[in-house]
Amino acid sequence: MSDRGTGSGCKRSRPEDWGEIDPSPVVHVRGLPRHSVEFDVVKAFESYGRIRDVTMMPQKKQALVEFEDISSAEALIERNPEVKILNSLVQISFSTSKHIVQRAANRVPTDEQSSLSADNHILLFTIYDTDRPITVETIYRITFSYGSVLRIVIFRKSQVQAMVEFGSVQEARNAKLHLNGADIFPGCCTLKVDYARPARLSVPRNDQDNWDFEKCERDPFCNFQDGHYQNSLLGYMDEGHYDYEHPYRQYPYEDSNDYGHQYPSECKNIPVGPHNIPALNGAQNRNRNSNSTAVVMLYNIDMKKMNCDRVFNILCIYGNVIRVKFLRTKEGSAMVEMGDVESATRLIRNLSGVSFMGNQLMVRTSKQDVILDVSSPFQLPDGSPSFKDYSKDRNNRYTTAIMAKKNRIHPPSRTLHYWNAPPKISNNELLEFVRKCEAPEPQYVFISCFGVHKFYSKFTNYLIRFLWNT
Repeated sequence: MSDRGTGSGCKRSRPEDWGEIDPSPVVHVRGLPRHSVEFDVVKAFESYGRIRDVTMMPQKKQALVEFEDISSAEALIERNPEVKILNSLVQISFSTSKHIVQRAANRVPTDEQSSLSADNHILLFTIYDTDRPITVETIYRITFSYGSVLRIVIFRKSQVQAMVEFGSVQEARNAKLHLNGADIFPGCCTLKVDYARPARLSVPRNDQDNWDFEKCERDPFCNFQDGHYQNSLLGYMDEGHYDYEHPYRQYPYEDSNDYGHQYPSECKNIPVGPHNIPALNGAQNRNRNSNSTAVVMLYNIDMKKMNCDRVFNILCIYGNVIRVKFLRTKEGSAMVEMGDVESATRLIRNLSGVSFMGNQLMVRTSKQDVILDVSSPFQLPDGSPSFKDYSKDRNNRYTTAIMAKKNRIHPPSRTLHYWNAPPKISNNELLEFVRKCEAPEPQYVFISCFGVHKFYSKFTNYLIRFLWNT
């Protein structure tokens, strides 16, 4: 959506040429940092008043924020001509628009009132810079963690668009908040998310562009993760990923979920995995491991909540952690040396872009090959040192080939798998442990009886599902 004057209708390219703009409940935000999503924008402005709607323009690094009361917008402009989003200054001004207008699904509103965006359980995804194949699986993978996805329809005209029908308005609202403005893959497939107008999606057939999940009887853990293809919003997908062999495949069945169960027969025809996607031009001739270093950079870390040990706990799922070093000169940043290049690649693929402690965690390849020992580390806000060496830590999970095979590599989700619990532990004891960790209370705890090797028969498996993505 472009911000246009109500008079001549001419597009104004430079704010300095606009002249004085009348106050409006809509604020125009410019200079958004890349990977900003609606959640980041709302977080920056919600303290000034109730926000009615947000429109992201990721291709222009801009956004429109409409307050319910014009006085909220006036207070914002008066007090803060510049605001920080993801630690970057953005420019704000009144918009020439008086309302955020919804133009979706090729329908032209007949009057201003009907054109105002309204919350709906169906979202319209507009995808810019589609340099990767977009299928039902791609859309499902980035949306399923926000709620019950009922139907997906993809449109391929001058621009790729998709509609996703959720089970409730709240689920759609949460998905829009966290996905609007994000990249599906690094540097491409940028999302603009709006509420759609239809009350229900019509799915003529199940294929790569259409899918009705209510007609697919599947177990709740059938997430189409067949082991060939691990991918998440903003996760790393190297060009060689379109080769047909996945280097980290660990599952014993071709058509199984992460607990070793066979997928229901109704799900076996879902269009999943790169083996069903044509390779990009020249992709198969490129080196799989385009990264040449095991050192990564972490950005947008909440320094009040994180320290070296907590960084280790998050990253050790994806590979051995050798050293962790927080940077004094770049607040909210840390450098981590992993055990090998493959582990660094797994970090970028699974963690980059996820919502973490209220911020959007960014993981990038470092220019350094190793992290040198720090003789005098500075203190973090919690009093712990800013540097730690974990090369001999027994909690590393990839120290032997046998241990490495036991790891389940997945992007973060609301469901945690917890194993080796004492068989007599109660749900209340487990919930008390979660409270001591100051984590949000789980939505439910599910005791698992499947996938347990006889060697571990004295222990119990648990699934813990949280209501919020944290």
